Amino acid sequence: MRVVIVGGGHAGGAAAIALRDLSFGGEVTIVGEEPDPPYERPALSKELLTGAAAAPPPVCPDWTARGVTLRPGRRATALDRRNRMVALDDGAALPFDHLILATGGRPRRLSFPRIPASSPCATRPTRGPSVPRPSKRVARWSSAAG
Repeated sequence: MRVVIVGGGHAGGAAAIALRDLSFGGEVTIVGEEPDPPYERPALSKELLTGAAAAPPPVCPDWTARGVTLRPGRRATALDRRNRMVALDDGAALPFDHLILATGGRPRRLSFPRIPASSPCATRPTRGPSVPRPSKRVARWSSAAG
């Protein structure tokens, strides 16, 4: 049994750890565009914005001991659901029995005339085609849960 997790952020790392904690014995591979392994996303602070904060801690200090293969710096470019394959930007193709999409999001830079482009201010869209809409099933579960 092979699980491929597309998304090397906190959610992808947490999914891999959860699989191992639930005694999943198959192959687990995390594909992440970032060059670093999954790490804890720090809370926004002045120290973080100024660069004075320490590096965020990794989600797992030893992925090899957990039996998880990391593919950092790789981008998933295509998904073949019929043949159960994920194509990567380096030409590799990863077969899977189960796929977890944990790609997260990207910040959108604001463009205000008085704020320089290098400012850490960012936002995410609240309307439009780029905003995912939850399925009815997810919406029902969310409202039932709380």
